Amino acid sequence: MDDNRIIELYNLRDEQAIKETDIKYGRLCTKIADGILKNVNDTEECKSSSYLKVWNSIPPEKPLSFCGYLCKIVRNTAIEMYRRISRIARSDVYEELKDTFTDSDTPEKAYDRAIIVKELNEFLEKQDKKNRRIFVARYYFGLSQKAIADNFGLTEQAVKSRLLRIRAGLKKHLTEKGIEI
Repeated sequence: MDDNRIIELYNLRDEQAIKETDIKYGRLCTKIADGILKNVNDTEECKSSSYLKVWNSIPPEKPLSFCGYLCKIVRNTAIEMYRRISRIARSDVYEELKDTFTDSDTPEKAYDRAIIVKELNEFLEKQDKKNRRIFVARYYFGLSQKAIADNFGLTEQAVKSRLLRIRAGLKKHLTEKGIEI
């Protein structure tokens, strides 16, 4: 079923909308949530909560990209759950970026963060589509290297190597732009 039809079912308040959402996007939602939560039960709870949030938000929301809208809700729900559940160990995902960015407590931190985000976006625009998608899957959605490898038809080692090269390129780009790293 196409996304417009699914949105139409939500607008009609037809419970089939949730079933169709799960059929079409259930695996993707699971990967996003599991990449953050790392727990099967929490992942399923996150999916259910996300579907309810979508149900409660459409209407009045009219998403242009249903998939993007759903992914954002799942990601944000998973992050909320992650913060709320103290028993989940902290993710190692951001540890990989620690050598790329420094953490400073200067008053200019907010300004520096905005500059880094701008430069990160500029850097990612220059990457080929596959590398950009791999980077976003890892550092925005928090997917494991195995999940990324499965999604892109690569080996885990290939994903690990690509991420290493992307991070090195990002570090070089930031250095060239005069951003202290």
